[in-house]
Amino acid sequence: MEQIGIAAQVSRKTVNYYAWYEMYPSNAYEIPITVAPGNEISASVTYVGTNEYQLALSDLSTGQNYSILQTNSSGVRSSAEWIAEAPSSGGSILPLADFGTVNFTNSLATLNGSTSGSISAFSNTAINLVASSGFSATTSGLSANGGDFSVSVVSPTGGGGGGGHHGRQSTLITTTAAPEPSSLLLLGAAGLLPLAARRRRAS
Repeated sequence: MEQIGIAAQVSRKTVNYYAWYEMYPSNAYEIPITVAPGNEISASVTYVGTNEYQLALSDLSTGQNYSILQTNSSGVRSSAEWIAEAPSSGGSILPLADFGTVNFTNSLATLNGSTSGSISAFSNTAINLVASSGFSATTSGLSANGGDFSVSVVSPTGGGGGGGHHGRQSTLITTTAAPEPSSLLLLGAAGLLPLAARRRRAS
């Protein structure tokens, strides 16, 4: 599983924002981009051939860019996922913070290097995060262009969306027609530190 994105973790009322990438099951690595609340982020994972993937992330609000080339000989490239999730630590999923709403826009995938389209161009499934306690999260429907949706926090007493993974981390849209996601770019940097304490699970 090839992943890249941003995260916000709350500890004792202090919020830590960072960007990361991961070639699961290897550790996640923090990447040297400064992330702030409200920033607009563009991210992509692109299969470039010969078991190699280009992972990329850009902060469109600040102009920061990062890209890295990674190898994965076992990747099956069977789905593309856009995920808002609770992080995990020590093998356990952490409580979900009240992040409000996250908007995903212009979500595109490419199948076999030729067939490209928005999420709605492929078979897709929306999954809601349903926690045993604390905040949950719900996924909206797709927009008219088929590539935009949002994920919103639901308070413990506020009711909310449909079924999902109890205690799991993912709220996502998944294409299941073996697409290759095509919207992220990262450049390699030496000396990156593994996020051992913030390791993420496969969804």
